Amino acid sequence: MSARPVIVTTTILKPRSEVYAFWRDWKNLPRFSPYLKSVEETLPGRTTWVAKGPTGDVKWEAETTADEPGSKIAWRSLKGADVANAGEVDFSDAPGDRGTEVKVSLSYDAPGGKIGAFAAKLSGLEPEQEVAESLRRIKAILECGEVPVVEGQPSNQKRGSSQPGDTAQVRGLR
Repeated sequence: MSARPVIVTTTILKPRSEVYAFWRDWKNLPRFSPYLKSVEETLPGRTTWVAKGPTGDVKWEAETTADEPGSKIAWRSLKGADVANAGEVDFSDAPGDRGTEVKVSLSYDAPGGKIGAFAAKLSGLEPEQEVAESLRRIKAILECGEVPVVEGQPSNQKRGSSQPGDTAQVRGLR
């Protein structure tokens, strides 16, 4: 496992039981983790994970090592995994009755060793960024019902007007 675990925390404005239940349904993970293609429970306490890697899909089997309803979920990959990893998600009440604090701790060995880690860095697949993005997405899903997107949205520029910093002049207007 990597010497330095990835640890990312966020606050979600929903009750702990709801956040835990959404996360604990393994099929929800790819909805908010864009690097995951699928997570399926194969046996009680066993799951098969498929993720997008810097050089193609990676797959591994994992076992659930802790499952404390409303409080904690932990797992570790089994021997022979494409990506040896272990993770834990802790759910706690946020201060000031402001929902749930979600803390993700993840340790892993990059596929392809140092070369794979370098390729991941070049392609923007840094673990810290991926976990932070996943937490941003689950927060949006649980608080708003969907992940906001900008693709397909109209531009905020008005026809015939200039934007701050635009040096083009608008002709015919006084």
